[in-house]
Amino acid sequence: METICISLGGSILIGSEGLNSSYIEKFLDTIASYKKFNFIIVTGGGEMARKYISFAKTFTSNKQELDDIAIAVTRLNAMVLLQAAKRRLDVNPNIITTISDMKVANSQHRVAISGGLYPGITTDAVAVLYAEAVQARKLINISNVSYVHETSDIKKSKPIKKMSYDKLIEIATKYDSRNPGSNFVFDLVGCELARRSGIEIYFTNTEISELRKILDGKLHNGTVVGV
Repeated sequence: METICISLGGSILIGSEGLNSSYIEKFLDTIASYKKFNFIIVTGGGEMARKYISFAKTFTSNKQELDDIAIAVTRLNAMVLLQAAKRRLDVNPNIITTISDMKVANSQHRVAISGGLYPGITTDAVAVLYAEAVQARKLINISNVSYVHETSDIKKSKPIKKMSYDKLIEIATKYDSRNPGSNFVFDLVGCELARRSGIEIYFTNTEISELRKILDGKLHNGTVVGV
């Protein structure tokens, strides 16, 4: 069975107004309806992780320690999503914390959920690592924006509908500061890994209809890389 990897932005799960239960319900209902796929879902840390990192900087400047804090938040988000998923999906009963465990979970369940893995990379790169491990060909990046842009000023730059891995790497190189909690288009490490394994990347926003288009193999409103 084909596996689809999804990198799910943490701020989509938990925003400034709290848990986005409405989106979580719709998202999981959609996953449940596509029984022809297995899914690996990796949750980010979002605004909550950035807040914890900002607070922790009062006490430490060690970037690995700050990354560890962010990873803990991503795993907390993963645990919340897992509890919601257990009611309706054949999901691995625990969040995944190693690549080897993900390979086992992917072979035994339709859905497996994870947060971050290692300091120094974001959950985007983690999703790509999992995709490589299980030989998945597609990765869906769900965030608050649909398109990759040439510059960080979205209002002044045109969205890119289709791009090469090299172009994505060029843009990520400009904005990937490698700082804990930084927010940019896509992890540079993840870009490089996707290129070497030919993993297609689909960027989309929180519109469930757009997610369905991707899963149906139809054109959607968002950037496509490597297709």
